Amino acid sequence: MLDSLTTDYSTFLQDEKGLASSSRRSYLRAVANFLKIAHGQPERLLLPPDWAHGATPEEGWRRLDKRAVESYLNHLRIDRGWSPASLALQASALRSYFAFLQSRGHLERNPARSLKPRVPQREEIRPEGDEDAVLRLFQLDGSTLGGARVLLLMELMYGGALQSSRVYAIHSLKVARKDGTVKIETPEHSLEVALGAGGLERARRYLEHRKAVAGRKKQAAFWVGENGAGLSPAHLAREIKREMERAGLETRPSLLRQLAARHFAERGGDTRSLRELLGAKRLGSLDRYAPTSQRDVFRQFREIHPRERGGG
Repeated sequence: MLDSLTTDYSTFLQDEKGLASSSRRSYLRAVANFLKIAHGQPERLLLPPDWAHGATPEEGWRRLDKRAVESYLNHLRIDRGWSPASLALQASALRSYFAFLQSRGHLERNPARSLKPRVPQREEIRPEGDEDAVLRLFQLDGSTLGGARVLLLMELMYGGALQSSRVYAIHSLKVARKDGTVKIETPEHSLEVALGAGGLERARRYLEHRKAVAGRKKQAAFWVGENGAGLSPAHLAREIKREMERAGLETRPSLLRQLAARHFAERGGDTRSLRELLGAKRLGSLDRYAPTSQRDVFRQFREIHPRERGGG
């Protein structure tokens, strides 16, 4: 009876919290795991065996307190060896779930409200790679499907400063002739990304190659191989990494946007405006992309970038 609320909770996370699908899945898994133990092994959480068998769901939830949540997190830490970062995610998910129940009138207070496990600060990774290595990569032969694919992937991650996971998820890309942008659709976002002349040409080149192998199939994936079949994110990442290593770029694909920001700053770019434009607190943490309304910043971004000096 109680865990039937998780369907409404999923909608709550999407509509009211605006969480991405991956975050929603993580939160729902955390809640499901907690409920499984609470129902199947209530003694582990210092709950009476009949805690959930009240006349109404509210009666059961009122018997949950901070001790139960602490016992659950200690069980994960001691018995199952979970890391502090994983425990913090569990605590955050439960805090959110109980806040949802509170907002729906099932709880008077949130038993996880004050639980905030300390997460060790991650060491910031500084992506390595100079401008000459970038130029070498953008000189890759784009006359083949594979070459055109890598060039566009790099253009979007480095030149467009998009997250690699978002680039891999593209299912539609159209070049706007008038304003120098590409219009991108993913399962969760619609984006407009400003590219330079070379970047727009790379987009057109890949679209031509893709059309030759995928034709006009409505269900065809955006990133395709020579046989027209869709390529997985893992395949795309390996492909980019291989070409990056050949060009002397010592970083991984997921850090290309940080590398782009570093080069932008080294060439005198306005990093404060760039951080605001990309929705990042610092250049080493570019974790959210906002559709551009500050076109002057992106114009400066692509003009300064060394990949534009490399020609089309």
